[in-house]
Amino acid sequence: MDKGKQNVVLDWIRKIHVLEHAHRLESIYWKNTNFYLGIPALIISAIIAPITALNETSNSLIIISTVAGVIVAILVGLQTFLKPGEIAEQHRQSSNTFEKLRHKFEFIYEFETDEKKLDKEVNKLRETWGEIDQMNISQTNFKKASEWINDSKKYPEEFSLNKDE
Repeated sequence: MDKGKQNVVLDWIRKIHVLEHAHRLESIYWKNTNFYLGIPALIISAIIAPITALNETSNSLIIISTVAGVIVAILVGLQTFLKPGEIAEQHRQSSNTFEKLRHKFEFIYEFETDEKKLDKEVNKLRETWGEIDQMNISQTNFKKASEWINDSKKYPEEFSLNKDE
């Protein structure tokens, strides 16, 4: 493979590697969001349930339980509307897809010696990459993933994503 093709394939591998890690970070973010919404709702509702069952309830307890009930409703509503657990799973699956694609590119890049077969396999993988459903990734997580990949020194400096692209 000539140097120009090597650089293109290596750059693609790096970009896929960044997307793999960015989706993993997004998955973790949304998984945590699911917990941050669900656990407080569970705890608050477990606390206010016995209060509402009391026959002799003071006005202050009624107000507190009402406010707590509204908070639970808001948290559960956000959890239902945002569906953070589903989004986390989708990003996890995207990360796995990019990881498998990256490993295929790396294998072909390292071990395929037949130029025609190499070109055919690279084009097939490029088409596969183009068919992957892309989910939005936050700029913060994309930047974290880019920095992590750049800091790993696995790819040449000229492929760094720290430059404006």
